[in-house]
Amino acid sequence: MNSITSQNTGTIRPNYVIRELRDGDIQYIAENLRPADARELKAVYGTDDYAKRLEVSAEYSDELFICEAEGKPLAVLGLKATSRHDAAIWCCATRAISSFRRSLVKEGRATIERWFNENPQLRTLVNFTHIGNTANHRWLKAMGAEIFPSEPRGAQGEHFHFFTIERASHV
Repeated sequence: MNSITSQNTGTIRPNYVIRELRDGDIQYIAENLRPADARELKAVYGTDDYAKRLEVSAEYSDELFICEAEGKPLAVLGLKATSRHDAAIWCCATRAISSFRRSLVKEGRATIERWFNENPQLRTLVNFTHIGNTANHRWLKAMGAEIFPSEPRGAQGEHFHFFTIERASHV
């Protein structure tokens, strides 16, 4: 049973659309991943079967959506409750996402605020990010994340930063 709710699919945004997952989306994103996202997935799981890893993540997400522009997926984003008060968030994107930096910061803030507003029990969004994924770190900071010192994690023992985004900073 999903403990995270959403009503935000099919919404048109400037230059892109937020929509539900369709057949072929995961494969397209996997074949066109940003190099930093590919490295992060490989470091976590120890494999370069990116489509399989993204399919598993999508399957286990309580909320999942695709950001699309010009008929092609730009990114897949997911949310999974990990406890009554916490949820893990994740995102993997294609190289084309870099053309939408400013609008996706605004959209990201609105999405995080919506998650907190729609889920009053939710207190903290969490996950970890590869030490080399600096574009992701900048985006997370723009979302109000606290990024902690790196520690070895994942299948290959590479360094990752744990991060949190607290409700108090968004509602």
